[in-house]
Amino acid sequence: MRDIRASWFLKEFYKTIKLPKRKPGRPVILAVAGPSCVGKTTAMKFIQKKLPYFARISHDEMRLFIYRRDFPDSKNVESFIYDNAPSYVLAAKYLKLGYSVILDDNLASKPNKFKELQQLAKKFRVKFFVVRVLATESFVREKLKKKIKPSKFLKTGVFRDWRVGLEHFKRSKEFDYNRFNDLYLAKINSAKSLDEQLKETISILKDKMGAK
Repeated sequence: MRDIRASWFLKEFYKTIKLPKRKPGRPVILAVAGPSCVGKTTAMKFIQKKLPYFARISHDEMRLFIYRRDFPDSKNVESFIYDNAPSYVLAAKYLKLGYSVILDDNLASKPNKFKELQQLAKKFRVKFFVVRVLATESFVREKLKKKIKPSKFLKTGVFRDWRVGLEHFKRSKEFDYNRFNDLYLAKINSAKSLDEQLKETISILKDKMGAK
């Protein structure tokens, strides 16, 4: 974190993260990969609910936090977040306390994210896994049409119009997701039941964490 604004953001946003109810025997890091609007956060919240060992650190929630507080860098939110890497700073705090961490942000969106993930895992001597979330363009379009209303923009801080969201999906769909093929713990289709798809994933994570 580079300056006083970043330090303030880190301190204040830390207060908003839900503290896990339990500590696992062996902490792990869980990352997620998938285009915008496919349901990554829905899947990560589902896992967090089933496994209360995780602190979930969300890129979208950081963005919303900044918008709602009229932060000095609110016009350059993405640059601020990427330049200061608060997700990894916060993740380090929770790993140091003995909790597992979910990094709720598209791992494929920036080349340096995977390197930072590797460094974090190495520093704390923990294993990391990746969940891949997918959805068709038609599914995303219908989801955005139902979910996004112009009047809700200030509450969400994400997209003013469903068409903007769809363009983000199309652009982020072109990222290189294949480079993580050996790391995927599961590939999730958001159009289908998460309960059935994530049952095995949750079982594997419990085993890796030494959780009961």
